[in-house]
Amino acid sequence: MSAEYIRIAALVLAAGESARLGTPKQLLQWQGVTLLQKTIHEIQNIYLTVPHIVDITVVLGAFHEQILPTLSTYTIHSVYNTQWQKGMGESLRFGVESILQHSQPDYLLIALCDQPLVTDKHYALLLEQSIKNSKGIVASYYNNKAGVPAVFSKQYLHQLQTLHGAKGAQSVIKQHIHDVQTIDVPEAAFDIDTIQDIEVVKQQVSRE
Repeated sequence: MSAEYIRIAALVLAAGESARLGTPKQLLQWQGVTLLQKTIHEIQNIYLTVPHIVDITVVLGAFHEQILPTLSTYTIHSVYNTQWQKGMGESLRFGVESILQHSQPDYLLIALCDQPLVTDKHYALLLEQSIKNSKGIVASYYNNKAGVPAVFSKQYLHQLQTLHGAKGAQSVIKQHIHDVQTIDVPEAAFDIDTIQDIEVVKQQVSRE
């Protein structure tokens, strides 16, 4: 691989049990694919003006035996976090550790599988700003706060490995707010946790 390539790792968190939804959100159908497949498609479609390679890792947990077969056609790393019940921070830590076993990325894109209105253009904008500016974190801004999807430069990978329990990427963003650039991504506010959320997102799409 040429040294001129920017190494980008994408970590998709898809380990939750969807307790409020009552069915695996990862497998919900959205425009002909599952929510998780849709997230992977969008990341694979990222276009950047700089030479780059995106290495995608998906963290599975609950329902992993049902979800894994749906990922068989994708060139990705899928890893199973046996401690997924401990919270998103645990899955994030596990995912970062898994990535560092086979890659040393310059930037880490963290994405969720339940934000169907977030597209490749949003992911690309976050990455482009990370590459262009001096801030170590570029985060999406929605619901009056900075959150994921977000891009962390490599100096934050060690801290992400220390996360546990319910503390996720947002805790790192808050701690280093002086080193954060935000980009308005109102689409990220539409996530899927309940049946009602599905209808809200569908209504939003119909308005566009």
